[in-house]
Amino acid sequence: MKILFDARVLLNEKHTGIEEYSINLLNAFLNLQNEVEVSLFVNGFSSEKLKNKSKRCRVFAFDVPNKIFDIFTFFSLLKIDELVKYNFDLFFSPHFLSAPLNKSKKRALVVHDLSFFYYPEF
Repeated sequence: MKILFDARVLLNEKHTGIEEYSINLLNAFLNLQNEVEVSLFVNGFSSEKLKNKSKRCRVFAFDVPNKIFDIFTFFSLLKIDELVKYNFDLFFSPHFLSAPLNKSKKRALVVHDLSFFYYPEF
């Protein structure tokens, strides 16, 4: 299986729970080398940091300002699978950032907290 892992959250300076979760899950995916091929998707001017750290997988990095990128993805003007030009089986997003894909692509999205659903007043 070919997984395109949305690693944009790993570019944050501070590491919170989502970043730690993403790092551990990415390492677990990478340890399944015979069963899974993992590539990373990142965006932003700080993506060079991740490209230099990642020796075990391919990195698709785009140096577009995040605010502009987010606007394009929010309005689905830009589809990740068209931008990357890589035939992956699953786009895995370990966070809630927007990432539009064509309908033919499979996606897995992790929601870490549902308190807003149960307690909308907060």
